[in-house]
Amino acid sequence: MKRVIKNSPLFLSLCILVLFAGCRKELGVIPPETTQVMAPGSYGGGLDFYLLNEGNMGSNHASLDYFNHQAGTYALNIYERINPDVTLGLGDVGNDLKIYGGKLYIAVNGSGKVEVLDKYTGVKLCQILVDNCRKLAFWKSKVLITSYKGFVGVVDTSRLLNGAGSVSLDNQIPVGREPEGLAVSGDKVYVANSGGYSPPIYDKTLSVIDLLTEHVQKSIVLGVNLNDVQKDDFGHIIVSARGNYKDISPSFYVIDSATDKLIKQVAIPLGNFTIQGNLMYYFTSPYNQDGTLSGQVNYGRFNLKTLSGVQGSFLAEDVMNLIKIPFALAVDPVDNKILISDAGDNTTPGTLYWIGNNGEVLWKVRTGEIPGHIAFLE
Repeated sequence: MKRVIKNSPLFLSLCILVLFAGCRKELGVIPPETTQVMAPGSYGGGLDFYLLNEGNMGSNHASLDYFNHQAGTYALNIYERINPDVTLGLGDVGNDLKIYGGKLYIAVNGSGKVEVLDKYTGVKLCQILVDNCRKLAFWKSKVLITSYKGFVGVVDTSRLLNGAGSVSLDNQIPVGREPEGLAVSGDKVYVANSGGYSPPIYDKTLSVIDLLTEHVQKSIVLGVNLNDVQKDDFGHIIVSARGNYKDISPSFYVIDSATDKLIKQVAIPLGNFTIQGNLMYYFTSPYNQDGTLSGQVNYGRFNLKTLSGVQGSFLAEDVMNLIKIPFALAVDPVDNKILISDAGDNTTPGTLYWIGNNGEVLWKVRTGEIPGHIAFLE
């Protein structure tokens, strides 16, 4: 396992570039700065991670943060520090963040691109042009990108070289309306179609693509307004549905990837979820009949091996009371510490909480605007 530590290229570049941060005119995003969130070397476990701040649409405020476990530091807005020649910064609305191979991929929805960075240094290598891009997944040498234009874009990663500039898609696979999340299992990718641009007539199909032929194999009818898709260790595909924000409630579905049959529907209104081992960690986003959020957010776990709920919350009650709008959610695969962000009022800097095994806050730190996505550096 390769880790970014105090003598790594990324850490050293941040130390050098912060000296020059004041020389560059900022674009309205949070100014670059580094915060000491814990003593250097005080915690030996866990992984470093990147955090993508979405920023509000039209503001060009997407930004990238980085946490270094060994140094105990949290660095804001590293993209602009490391790539000062990219004049418009990261872009408008960061929608997804993934690491695959030696690269870090960032889907920037409003800017119509996927940024491709070196995962160890943060240096921009190139970008993939894809209009209205949403979510990312990977299969062998391919990167798969959903677009609200109604397709999954495909690019061979061998083309994503340093200096390649703007790379076009190799293929566009038509799916349903306004596809969101996607997950790969074997030689198939499952794509959630939302129909988010045409309420109240939402889509409710899960497209199953054969990646060997790059054609849709079948469509599985599930719930209204499908959103996220993830795979677990038991051959399940977990699909969340947002409902219509009124009389059709959100829920999630468990699909058997071997047969593509529905195993179970669970009436939990998932706001976001992440899978670690046997457990799915989630928080809820329930809606009232008038389409407003009810304000009653639960922080729970679901056992994917037994397909049953786990009693109790993964957050202490005083921590739950701190969070206004939960957004990003991730679990460190090494030490099972939980990361959860609070978007606050969705216009000012958010907050990231690092949660211990008893649901307590170990540290918290200011982030950029709408902290939305986390990727661990393994």
